[in-house]
Amino acid sequence: MSNLPALDKLFRRVLHRMRIVALSRSVRIVFLVCGGLYLVALLTSRLAGVMPGWFLPETLLVVPAAAIVFALLVFRRPTVSEAARRIDQQSNAKDLFLTLATLDNAAGDNKPLVSRDGEARAKSVQPVSVVPYRWERSLAHLAVMIGVLLAAVLWIPQLDPFGHVAAAQATDHLREQLADERRATAARTEQIRRELDDGSRSEAAARAIDELATSFREMKPTKKKQNFERLASSRQNLGSHWKALSDHDLLKMINRQLSTQRFGAGHRTEAEKWMKELQEGSTDSLEKHLSEMQQALQRMNAATDPAEKRRIAGELKRKLQDLQQFARSELSSQQLVAALERATRQLEAAENGEISQAALQAAMESMDLAKAELQEISRNAADMKALSEALEALQIAAELNESDPLDGSQCEGCQSMADYMELYRMMMAGRSAEGPGGGDRGQGRGGIAPEDDTLATDYERRKSRSQIIAGKVLLSLKEQGMSDTGEARKEYRDQLGRVRQGYSEAIDQENIPPGYVDGIRNYFDTIEDALADEVPTADEPTE
Repeated sequence: MSNLPALDKLFRRVLHRMRIVALSRSVRIVFLVCGGLYLVALLTSRLAGVMPGWFLPETLLVVPAAAIVFALLVFRRPTVSEAARRIDQQSNAKDLFLTLATLDNAAGDNKPLVSRDGEARAKSVQPVSVVPYRWERSLAHLAVMIGVLLAAVLWIPQLDPFGHVAAAQATDHLREQLADERRATAARTEQIRRELDDGSRSEAAARAIDELATSFREMKPTKKKQNFERLASSRQNLGSHWKALSDHDLLKMINRQLSTQRFGAGHRTEAEKWMKELQEGSTDSLEKHLSEMQQALQRMNAATDPAEKRRIAGELKRKLQDLQQFARSELSSQQLVAALERATRQLEAAENGEISQAALQAAMESMDLAKAELQEISRNAADMKALSEALEALQIAAELNESDPLDGSQCEGCQSMADYMELYRMMMAGRSAEGPGGGDRGQGRGGIAPEDDTLATDYERRKSRSQIIAGKVLLSLKEQGMSDTGEARKEYRDQLGRVRQGYSEAIDQENIPPGYVDGIRNYFDTIEDALADEVPTADEPTE
């Protein structure tokens, strides 16, 4: 109809309006159907407790989206013949436009006349009157349906006659908790990996120990003061590294014996092995134990028999509890205990079938974190032990240098700090045996008393629970005149004894570097010796 522009334009506009009206009608009908289905499902969920948590206000967007999709699927486009028939009905054209719509396929000699009449009539026909569109009614239907659905979502209460809602809420809580714990585990693992890969603190401590060994080898017997200054510098350097690494719980772990009464007979041997390796700076047995537990987790995940799964889970829980007890009572590592407790919770969460896979994966990651925590404890324990040995050797060397300047040539065969410590202890023992002594001559044969270190003893490390500081003074009376010498001396000694008791326990409870302990003790010994020299006893004559 390219030669009939008015007629062609009329057909196009009418077809366009017919399509819009037909599509909007389809959307309205499908929307009402989808809304009805949504309302039925909502009532079923809220009253019967089925599919809890699905019907939220934002889920209402599913209804118009589904209506549009299904309307497009079922929508049938109107044809030109249908548009022509609508025009004929509105304009009473007695099938003129229908004839024009099929004119190209019609036979006869009157086609020009019909085309001319149709073109003339098309100019007076309004597409709006042919296909009117009353959108207010459709919009009102949609608004009413949306209001009903929104009111139902907001105000119909959630009932739980069969317990489905409580179970779903518990599962959602576990799922959120797992997600939070996995994020915390990943962050802590990454932090430890960075610290382990860095290793700058351990390298600095090793360099300080090597510098001390160099100082030992370069001691000059003719330069006592220079030896003292060099040892003092090394003491300060090692002390700074020791304090940077100092951890009171870690220090107790290095020096403690295993509390065997806290473990059963079957687990005691294994715990003793773990403790011994940790004190030596190794975590091989503990890491192997954790790897075996991870393999058991994989077997549990692959098992199809519920009884087998329960058996593996029970065994894993027992092993995790043993490790937690070991970490809490022997290592005092809160980070390691937290990682093991997290793995235990995640193992228990794996009993929920909906989150079993995620829970087992989270437990695997928590055990990897426990391995990393153990590696950090082992490294720090090895560094602290090496620094403690170096400070102890330095203290002995300083005491030897005070009485007789050290000679570095005596250290030629020393390879490690343990060698230096053994050498200096032998020298200290030799000088004590050869010293002039004091007081009346004894009846002994002299020399070093024989000792057998292979003999077993019942020695136990214990810490006194007596008070650290002296008590308060409740009453004090003063009077003029000369004090009694014996009473003053006795009171002074009592006060000094209380102070000595306090500092002894403070040394045990505070992180005092080993190299400073003997100096603190010697200070109070010097005070007591001076008191003995200056204040005569009651049996001594006075001038």
